[in-house]
Order: sequence, then C-alpha cells, then structure tokens
Amino acid sequence: MAWYDKLRNVFRRERTARGITDEIAFHLAERADALRREGMSDAEAQREARRRFGPRDLQRERTHDADVFVWLESWLGDVRFAFRALARRPGFVAAAVLTLALGVGANSAIFSVVRRVVFGELPYREADRLVAVASSDGEDPFGVSELEQARYRELPGVFAGVGAWSLGWTNLTGGGEAERLPTAFIDAGTLPTLGVAPALGRAFTAEEDLPGAGRVAILSHGLWLRRFGADSGVLGRTVQANGNLVQVIGVMSEEFRLPSDYAGTPSALLRPLAIGEADPRNFHYLSVVGRLADGVTVVAARGRMRVVSRTLREEISTLPERFEVQLVPLREDLFGSVSATLLVLQGAVALVLLIACLNVANLLLVRTEGRGHELAVRQALGASRGRLVRQLCTEAAVLGVGGGLAGLALALGLVRVVRLLNPPGVPRIDEVTVDFGVAAFAGLVALGAGLLAGLAPIFRLGGRDGQSTLRQEGRGATLGVLRHRLQRSLVIAEIAIGFMLAIGAGLLGRSYQRMSGVDLGFRADRVVSMQITLPSAQYRDKESARAFYRALAQEARALPGVQGFGGTNQLPLASTQGDWGIRIEGREEERLPGGRRPWADWSVVTEGYFEAIGFALVRGRFYTEADGEGSLPVVVINQTAAQRYWPGQDALGARFKMSADIDTVYRTVIGIVRDVRHSDVASTDRPQMYLPHSQFPATAGFPVGSLSLVARAGIDPAGVATSIERLARAKEPNAPVSNVRGMNRVVSAALSVGRFTALLFGAFGVLGLCLVAVGVYGVVAYAVAERTRELGIRAALGALPGGLALLVLRQSLAIAAGGIALGLAGAWIGSALLEGMLFGVAPRDPMVFAAIALLLLGVALAASFLPARQATRADPMTALRG
Repeated sequence: MAWYDKLRNVFRRERTARGITDEIAFHLAERADALRREGMSDAEAQREARRRFGPRDLQRERTHDADVFVWLESWLGDVRFAFRALARRPGFVAAAVLTLALGVGANSAIFSVVRRVVFGELPYREADRLVAVASSDGEDPFGVSELEQARYRELPGVFAGVGAWSLGWTNLTGGGEAERLPTAFIDAGTLPTLGVAPALGRAFTAEEDLPGAGRVAILSHGLWLRRFGADSGVLGRTVQANGNLVQVIGVMSEEFRLPSDYAGTPSALLRPLAIGEADPRNFHYLSVVGRLADGVTVVAARGRMRVVSRTLREEISTLPERFEVQLVPLREDLFGSVSATLLVLQGAVALVLLIACLNVANLLLVRTEGRGHELAVRQALGASRGRLVRQLCTEAAVLGVGGGLAGLALALGLVRVVRLLNPPGVPRIDEVTVDFGVAAFAGLVALGAGLLAGLAPIFRLGGRDGQSTLRQEGRGATLGVLRHRLQRSLVIAEIAIGFMLAIGAGLLGRSYQRMSGVDLGFRADRVVSMQITLPSAQYRDKESARAFYRALAQEARALPGVQGFGGTNQLPLASTQGDWGIRIEGREEERLPGGRRPWADWSVVTEGYFEAIGFALVRGRFYTEADGEGSLPVVVINQTAAQRYWPGQDALGARFKMSADIDTVYRTVIGIVRDVRHSDVASTDRPQMYLPHSQFPATAGFPVGSLSLVARAGIDPAGVATSIERLARAKEPNAPVSNVRGMNRVVSAALSVGRFTALLFGAFGVLGLCLVAVGVYGVVAYAVAERTRELGIRAALGALPGGLALLVLRQSLAIAAGGIALGLAGAWIGSALLEGMLFGVAPRDPMVFAAIALLLLGVALAASFLPARQATRADPMTALRG
C-alpha cells in the first residue's frame, strides 16, 4: 500500500500548504499556451489566463479533489474499524450474519423462481405483441374451431399473423426402438407468427399444410440429440410416424417451446396440421395465437373482436348466444394463474426478511448500549453525531454484506431443492438458476437489510449526549426507559409479522389438507395406467382398433394379479376434457340461460374401465361386451348431468343425441355415476358423459386408436404394470407404451401446486416463528440479566421463586399479546390476498386464527422459559452487597 500512503500524503500537503506557487504557475502556463493556439498574442494569453484561471480557482479545484479523496480514505478507515470492532464479538457477528442469511437466502431463492417464471423472456420475437385467442360462452373459455380461426386470419388491421395447433401423439419407428412421442400438429402460420424458425432446415410451407400433402416433420432439439445423436445430416432422412413415411425437414432450437408446452409435456415432434376446408361441424379443439398488427393495442383488438363475435354468432348456428372471442396477452395466459401464487410467496418471504432485520436491529441496539462508554468518549472528544452515525451505518452494512454472501450460498442450495421438487403445475421451474441478476438482487437486499437493521441504534443515538452518558455511567445508571420501549416495540413488530406469516401458512396448509382429502369420484389405490397409440397406417378403421383393444383386454384380465382392466381417451386428472352439445329427446331446441345448448364434457371408455378405476355407480349399470356396435346406443352420465337436465325426474332411460349432426341416433342413459374431479382437484362439478368405445360414432372425426389403459392390481401394482406393458408390446410392436405410472402419482401431480405452495409457505412460517422465538428470548433474557439486582432485592424481601418467574412470564405474555393484536389486524386485511389460492377454507377462518394465536403465545412462553428460570436463581446476598 506504499502508493496509497504516498498519494494520501500528497493530498494532505496540498490541503494544508499555502506555498503552491510553482504548481499554479505550471497550470497558468498550460492555459496560456492553449489560448495562444486560439490566436491570442503572448501578452494577451497571459493576461486572460490570469483573469480566467486565477490561483484561487486552481486551489479550489485541487482542494475539491483532495476532499473527495480524504472522504474516501475516511470511509475506508470506517470499514477497517468496523471489521476490527466486529472481530472482537464473533458470537454477535455469527448470530447477526446467520439471521440475515436466512432472510436473504430465502428471498433470493424465491426471487430466482419469480424472475424466471413471471418475468423471464419468452423465446419469441416481440413476445409482448402476442395474444392467446380463445372462444367463450361468457363463462368458460374453450378451444377455437377451424372455421373461426380461418375468419381471424382474414381480419384486416388486427393481426399481423395467426397460428393454430392441436396436440396429439405419434409413434416413431425405424432406426431404433419404437417411441410414443408427444406431437404438436401446427399450421404453416404458427412459427412465423411466434417469430421463430428452425435452427436447422426450414419450416412448413403452405403447400405442405394441406390434407394428404404433409408427409414432413420437424424435430425438437431434445429428440434430435437423444435419438439422432445431434447429426446434422438428419435433414432429408425418412422416418416412420404412425406407420407412414415422413421426411425430416428441420430441427428446432434448444430454447424453443410452443405456448402449450409450458402447461404440459413439451412436444417432441412438429407435424403439419393439414386442415384444408374448415369442418362445418365447428369442433372447438384448436389452440390459437395471434400477433397484433403494428399500432394495434390489446384493448383495440378486443373491441374489434366483439364485432367479430356478433358476426360469427349470426353465421354459425351452433354457437351459444353469449359466444365471444377472448384475447389475452400470451404471458398472462401462460403464467397468470401461477404468477399470483409466486408473487404472494415473494411477499411472504419478504416478511421473513423483515423479521430477521428486526432481530438484528435488537442485537445492534443491545451492542450499541454496551458500547455506550466508547461512543460517549468519542462524542465528548469532538466527534460529531453524523460521524458516529456513519460509523454505525458502516458496521451495519458490513454485517449486511456478510449476511448477503452467506444468504447467496444458502440460495444456491434452496434453488436446487426447488428444482428437485419440480411441481408439474409450475412452468419453467427446471430453468430456474442463481445467475448474476439473482446475485445482484441478493446483494441489494442484504445491504438494505443491514442498513434497515442499523436504524434502531442510530435512532437511540439521536437522544444521547456524551457528557451526560459519562456522568450516568459514573453513577452506575441502569438502562433507560427509551431503550426498553424501543426493544419491546421491535419484538412486538416481530410477533405481529410472524403472526401474519403463520396465518398464511395455516390457511394454505388447511387448504391443502382439504384438497388432498376431497372425494375424487374414483379410487386411485392399486391402480396403474399407461398410454398407447395404434399406428394409423395399420389401423385405418374403427373396427380394427376396437378388435385390438378387445383382444388386449381379454388377455390382460387373465394375467395374475389383475382385478380389472379398461381404457379411456381422457384419464382423470391427467387430461382436459372437451364438451359437446346435446339435444335431449322431446326438447331438441332447448337453450340454457345465456343461449347455449345443453352440453356435457365427454370421454370414450371401454367396457371394464369403470370397474378398474373405481367409479361409484349411483344407479343403473356399467357397459358390458353386449353393448356393441349393433346393439342399442347407450351412454353413462354423471350426477350433475342428471340433476341439471332432468331435475326432479329419473334420468335412467332418458335419451339424447350429440348436437351438430354428429350422431343421428338417440342414446339411452343406462347408468349414472358419481361426479369425478377430472380437469383438476379443485374443479367444480360439470355435466359429464361417457361414450362406449365400441359405439363411438365414426362421423365424429376423432381417432379412437389412442387410449390410456387402466388396470387394478390385487397385490403388486408394479408387477401388473410390467406384465401389461409386455403384453401390449408383444401384440403390437409398432405401438409403444408410455407414461406407465400409478394413479396415486397422477393424483399427486394434480395436487403439486397446492402442495408446493403450502410447503414453501409453511417453511417460511416455521422460519418466522423460530426468528420470533429468538427475538423474544433475547429481549427477555437481556432484561432479566439487567434486572439481576432488582430481582435479588425482591428475593431478599421475601419474593418466592415462582413469583419471580411469573414476573418475567407476565412481561413476555404482555409483549406477545401486543404483537398478536397488531398482527391480527394485519392478517385480517391481508388474508384476502390468499382467497384465490384456497380450497374449502375461508380466508378469515376463525379456527386458523385462534390456533395461530395460541401457537404464538406458546412460542413466547417457551422462549421465556430459560430467562424465567434464571430469574428464580437471583441471589439476595449479591444484590444486598451491591
């Protein structure tokens, strides 16, 4: 540091010396030379230089530079002094740094999730110009039909591009083991609308997006790496997709995702949608995204779409009277539901940090009081109050930086834990990492937390006078009333914040308990499921597909340990059902309030499916092998459909047909089953109908070759799953089996978001309560230590140990009661923020509020136990000698 000392001495000499003529003359000569170059004579340049740049100005300029350097030197001195002062109290430093690290680490970990999920960049060009387009009946949004998306493409001045796709599965064979791949069938406008292009090769052309012409495919980056070894020569190669030869024309980039991939299984393969002429039956099954034209806002586009909605209602008779087109910014559509949850979690963890700051503030306050003599001497010797404040701020900042570094290390571990949890309902969780942005956030939060914690001793310093402090210390004065009040206020604030945090954890925990205990309508125990898709090239007609599944079911039921077997195209809690309009016999033109026809969510099931998955039959019967194609058309409905469309009547024997001329025959209701939670655990009851696989109408236009197989096992579900998988592969090698799992895993995945939220909130609540307990213990223990003489005198005057303990506990309970009262008001207001995240629990549930209040009182009493015990050991003789 020789250069630093040398430079410091130079500036010190410049500030104090008065004879700096040579330096001034040198600068005047420089300025005069510059003026001569501007055209002045020597004499004029010298006179002008003296007039413009006199010695006083030069000295002022140099003095300003010196002041800056001296300030920097002084600040560095404060830092060095802070390190030396803190090094003498390693226990205090460890407690403060650890407390701040807990708050900073938890905040940084959640911020990394929020930053990626809520605010992370989407892999699309100008993503803020993209909107999700959906149809709606005035209540629930649903997919877009082919006819509707064709109209959207023709709108002048609204969209610069429109893309549409649907999701399905493809059996990829040849060049390795057969695979069942999640596939997105996209039209030629999807990739240009999103503003992306394949990393290798090209996108689909309009000619390839026609029926029968699209024998091409684009690989995802993951599939390209895994199956083709990242071979750039894959372009032009031919593979078999569902038994048809398909040419690979492109490979997408690693970061590419379709919007629908964020909510489910990412698509491994892209194939042409190949719509051709729009289906006049107007099925709503497409996902649509639009890019707004230049200068068009979302509000303006919504106004234009209201006019389009009216036009479509007049043009398409099957649309409900309240039909409307919904436009939602793409980011809001993808992450809107989970964004609110994550932001609430970020707010909760911020409360943990605030509790940590209050704890450290109490530590600093006590330490400042312990340094009262030192600070008083410095103040009496001439140190200004601002100088002492700067020193205290520096020490608090050093603690904050230490807490930030430790918190960043903790955040790295917490992020790994969050990624291991990997809740399916939280998109992009696998992309969360601690990067420079998160590190910068941790640094700012830590520094701010340290300075915030340092406000308490600074506030206390504001009422201190050096001379009076020395006089009081000379007389052995005890702790002032002001500090008692400040300490109690900090602890009361801690308890209030901890109460609010614990209320949130209690509400979410009880909500998850209610959700996990809800009646799903089926029995998931000892049930295994798997998915299979028959190659369309080999199974072109419904009869061949039905024959395959019927033969597979007969052999599967004969396997050891299999107690039931069946299949469905929509597995509960693992898929989203569509709905179909129905025409009830004798009430074919009936309309519901709002103009919509009667409707029901639909699934296709085989015989034996209801028994295998454990549906509860309310009335009637399930399907049997006798319910074949040539027999009476039948259907099974749920209780909600029976009560809504046949109120006060017996729905068994009632008949209806599907609307839009899908089915020309009436189906007879032969069974009523209990309502099933299908889309998610928290879904409300909706009308449902289950169509027999053997009678599914060919005119529907939907394939019946892709089913989820379900088997109920007697003892060994894993062994049963392996046996059925082998049987299916042996019967059809070109139909790979995928997603082999127990239904308990399916249910667990459906509960993942609620469990994730309750787990994190609960962890934050426990952490907050621990910090509250530490704060209460610290304040009460310090108060007992300072009241040792008083307690000894009380003992000498006849106070019993129990009375002394009660004195301490009474003080602790008073502090806890004040904090709970304050926290109750805050929680009563803030709990409304959780309303959308709760299931079966009111946001102001009195049971939760009462339980948390009692818990906090217990925490305060437990934290005060050791100090109260210490109070009972006060020695009367020691107090009297003092």
